[in-house]
Amino acid sequence: MTKDEIKEQLLFAKTSFETQHLLEELKNLEDDQETNKKTTEFHGDFKAMDDREQDTIINPVHYKVIPAGTYPHGLEYMDLMNYILAHHKGVQSHLLGQILKYSIRIGKKDDKLQDAKKIQWYANYLVKTIEQENEL
Repeated sequence: MTKDEIKEQLLFAKTSFETQHLLEELKNLEDDQETNKKTTEFHGDFKAMDDREQDTIINPVHYKVIPAGTYPHGLEYMDLMNYILAHHKGVQSHLLGQILKYSIRIGKKDDKLQDAKKIQWYANYLVKTIEQENEL
């Protein structure tokens, strides 16, 4: 998300949580610009990257669901998945995890429509899986 997009969303923020999250995104973006950090692309020579670059790929910003402040180091996707999916198993657990992942990060990494279509695809597959299970 660009600086201008964040500022525009701030104008329409409905909750203090949303405002806090957007302000943190803006601060992170400005910090990156100030220190001239380069954006690490997923594709590249992983072994040749320094620890910070590798961490950017392994633990990207779009997986921070709740920014630091509310929780000491923020709350990440995996924290939520461990809790939410604990009572699910197998393929259904995977499909629900994918639906939640794309729902949480919608528009933060890829195009919103692209993420929405991924959610739709996984949700349709989940419906088919449950229908097949019910036929047994």
